[in-house]
Amino acid sequence: MKKLRPYEKLVPGLTFQVQRPGAWLVDVNLSLRYRLTSYRCIGSGWNERIIIGHIQGGNENKIHGIRNFTEVIVFKGFAARIDVESMNSFVELSQPNQDVGTRQWNWGYFAGIKKEFSFIPRVIGNVQFMYNLYDSKNRSYYPERFNVRFGFELQAKKRRDNDKKEKFKREAA
Repeated sequence: MKKLRPYEKLVPGLTFQVQRPGAWLVDVNLSLRYRLTSYRCIGSGWNERIIIGHIQGGNENKIHGIRNFTEVIVFKGFAARIDVESMNSFVELSQPNQDVGTRQWNWGYFAGIKKEFSFIPRVIGNVQFMYNLYDSKNRSYYPERFNVRFGFELQAKKRRDNDKKEKFKREAA
């Protein structure tokens, strides 16, 4: 890892989560992961929910926010993952039969496992099995506590041996 340039440690990614509690809820998460070591990494990204179909509350159900995460590789292709997110969502008042509420920032804490697999050259696919650990006052914006996500990450182009040899020659001269 020490031989990698700082930009080679950055890994851009795109993750999707599809849910169906009446309408289709598609969460799209653009993220950027930074590899600290060959076994640990941290990252952050923007999560946006797209609603396909009709859901009670209409546009008030728009959800967006930031998701931070950390991963530790357990063994080849498997990593333990923790997500902490703050999402802006519509929260109904606690009184029954009211469509009145406010938009609030809600916290979500997830833990789970990420499995990576080869997809195409320089693209790594992944599946994440995440469990919602904390639901403050039943304000979760996810219909279920267990969530499955899938996504892709782009790898930086590896340097060729010829490039390394030319660099060594230039430095020696």
